[in-house]
Amino acid sequence: MVKYAHNNCRGTIMIRIAICDDDLLICSQLKEYLKAVSTNRNIKMSTDIYNSGEEFYSSVEKGLKYDIVFLDIELGDSKGTEIACDIRNTLGNPFTKIIFISSSNEYGPEVVDSSPVKYLVKPLNFDMVEEAYKIAKQAIDEDRKIFIYNDGTTKKSLLYREIYYFEASDKKVKIVTKKGDVFFYGKISEIVEQDISGFISIHRSYVINYFMLKDWSPVEVVMENDDKLPISKAKKEQVEEEIMNYVESYATYC
Repeated sequence: MVKYAHNNCRGTIMIRIAICDDDLLICSQLKEYLKAVSTNRNIKMSTDIYNSGEEFYSSVEKGLKYDIVFLDIELGDSKGTEIACDIRNTLGNPFTKIIFISSSNEYGPEVVDSSPVKYLVKPLNFDMVEEAYKIAKQAIDEDRKIFIYNDGTTKKSLLYREIYYFEASDKKVKIVTKKGDVFFYGKISEIVEQDISGFISIHRSYVINYFMLKDWSPVEVVMENDDKLPISKAKKEQVEEEIMNYVESYATYC
């Protein structure tokens, strides 16, 4: 039997946070709120403050990684939306959780392009910041979930975010991942029965990772690795409904 799990070491894993805003008062206020969140939730947290978009981007460009970034949309020297898109596209980092801060609740499609988890409108208060942190932390926990399987007498694990899809292969299940294919003895039905968040059964032989989905039609899906997989006629409506549920859930950021 295969299993899935996730790291739930509350209070033991350091959450690294960056605050990037050219308003010194906002930075100080945010840091105090986050300190209170850390105390209330018994979470280890480090917080770095940047008052310049260029300074912040230079740090992450050199390899400094953050779990969460509170990023002002209108910085003195640059736009937060451009920095966020550069983090996603130029640096290839889809995992840092971005929380935009703005003086206005009006924003364009460039905000959505960088997949933020939340959009906060000034003035900030503790409840707003705590709720934003909670949403970001839940997303971080999802990224850390692992799939455990048996390789002979040895147990092995994979991060779900590394998996494109599961495929039935005779008496084995093939896991197609970013690092190559992995096989283990089992049934695809065991994957389906677990009802794993983010995974959709599109066919009796395939279970796909929605977050690795590139495109789809009524008859097939195209994964990020360009593999094309068929959608069974019996599952056509169910698959469309499940995909649209995820689209709606992850397109709502505020």
